[in-house]
Amino acid sequence: MFVDCPAYNGPAKAKNSIVAKIKFTAHRNGSEVSLSGSLKMRRDECIQIQLIAMGFIEAVRIEITPDYFMIIDRLNKAYVKEQYNNIEFIQKNGLSFYSLQSIFWNELFRPGINHITEQNINDFSIKAEDTRRTITLNDNAKPQTTEMAAATLTWTTEDNNITRASIQYADENTLKSHIHWQYADFTNVNGVSFPSKNMIQIKTPRVNIDAEMQLGHINDDNNWESRTTLSKKYERISLEKLIQLIRSL
Repeated sequence: MFVDCPAYNGPAKAKNSIVAKIKFTAHRNGSEVSLSGSLKMRRDECIQIQLIAMGFIEAVRIEITPDYFMIIDRLNKAYVKEQYNNIEFIQKNGLSFYSLQSIFWNELFRPGINHITEQNINDFSIKAEDTRRTITLNDNAKPQTTEMAAATLTWTTEDNNITRASIQYADENTLKSHIHWQYADFTNVNGVSFPSKNMIQIKTPRVNIDAEMQLGHINDDNNWESRTTLSKKYERISLEKLIQLIRSL
């Protein structure tokens, strides 16, 4: 049952690379902004998102690796590059590169380990109802930290596909943050079921993101560079300043 479930990121999800064209739409105050671009993922190595403005100019690049999280603002020649332990939201929610990778790859994860296997079956509780399953990470499988004690991690599956991943956190002052990531429109990528539509909601006391990412022309091309080199023209800035610059566009 566990191996057949999409929660298991073993042989059934063994593709090493995913590349797709994307349409990224952000919703804010009743309006929306859409950008085209690309998504490139190489397992255990990199996640790259490139967003294009005016149809041909790369405006933003997001690069996620095991060592750092980087956002590049091409228009303003600025970038943010941080290790995960310096990013409060990621740290408080017990996330890491491997957690984020599992979210993008439509797989289950357990904070504190890089990959789950059949040996982790007892780390999760599975409630079945017709074709739907609700999977919850057990409390004793969480990293033993104050932050993770207040976090709830659940996944919903339909017909053997994960259709929703949810991480919710409440700190001692009851300020709540969450990630809700929904998956839809599954397509076959060389024998693997993969979602072509992602609906993303991230809310913290400081950040509120409501967006959709539609994927097209999905394939497993592995011929691309997984690290971005920046020239000296780029200025390293704080995440807060970068958010201000992007909002001013």
